[in-house]
Amino acid sequence: MSVLELICTREAGAVFEAGGLNCVLSFIRDNGCRVHKDTLHSAMAVVSRLCTKMEPQDASLPACVEALSTLLKHEDSHVADGALRCFASLADRFTRRGVDPAPLAEHGLVTELLNRLSNAAGPAATTCTGPGTNNLL
Repeated sequence: MSVLELICTREAGAVFEAGGLNCVLSFIRDNGCRVHKDTLHSAMAVVSRLCTKMEPQDASLPACVEALSTLLKHEDSHVADGALRCFASLADRFTRRGVDPAPLAEHGLVTELLNRLSNAAGPAATTCTGPGTNNLL
C-alpha cells in the first residue's frame, strides 16, 4: 500500500483511471480491521488523493459515496477524518463544475456532519428561567 501511495503522488490520474479508487475502498472495507494501522492509513491517503480525480458524472460515484459514508463511522479516527476530507474534495469538484452536490449526501453525510458539529461544540448549555436566575448557566 505504501508503494501505491508513492505512485499516487506522481501518477494519481493513471491509478484512478485503472480503477484504483474502488479497489482501495474495497480493501479498506474488507480488510481494514486485519491490517496494520500504517497500511490502513496509507490506504486512506491513496483514497484521498484519488478522490481529487473523480468527476461528478463518473459512473462509480454512487459506490464511492456509499463506501466513504460507511468509513465516516470507522473506529479509527484517521480513517473517518480521511473520509470526511474525501467528501470535501468531491464537493469541491462538484461546485467547480457547477453541479449540484446532493448525490454526496445520499448515505447520511449531512447527519454525520451535524453530529460532528454538535460534538465539537461541547456539552449543550442548560437554560433556566425564573425569578432571580440567569437565562443561561
